Amino acid sequence: AYVKNLTLPNGNEGTVYAVIGNSGSMDSNPGLQYPAHYAGDGCDTCIGSFVLDIHGDTLRGRYLKASGEIGDDFSIYKIGQDPTAVKPEVSRLNKVEIFPNPFMDKMTIHFDLRENTELKISLLDMAGKQNHLIFQGKAVAGPQQHTISAQKLQLSAGNYRLRIAAESETIYENVVRIK
Repeated sequence: AYVKNLTLPNGNEGTVYAVIGNSGSMDSNPGLQYPAHYAGDGCDTCIGSFVLDIHGDTLRGRYLKASGEIGDDFSIYKIGQDPTAVKPEVSRLNKVEIFPNPFMDKMTIHFDLRENTELKISLLDMAGKQNHLIFQGKAVAGPQQHTISAQKLQLSAGNYRLRIAAESETIYENVVRIK
């Protein structure tokens, strides 16, 4: 994982650039023209998507092949001292894990709640419209697990947004259903 050194002058400033794309080639071993490309998945029919999720100080990148296979999965963490003028908030939701993602039949959501809270988990389309309510109610502190069945919800293949709301805190995750 890439770790930026925030102790350097202007260490808390800057931009992360991403070269995102996919192309094909008829060559069995096409040359990679850009120094940012470390591996090739080139063929004349290869397609895929690169998904970036950002939560707090973590950026997660995944390359999803059309077959549903994950070609690459990495995280970039921002580390360093927090500004002294701002008191960091303690998150109610911790260690959110969703697997498998992409999924075919079932997907499991795991996370920890720091305290008893009102909880709402819903699945949205990419326009932000709620399609399915997974859970709503009072949840007790500790480990949580919820399973989404594509067949039960009659989910078609595609991209969705999972929303997990614990009172005033909301986390969104991109999820992909494949057939």
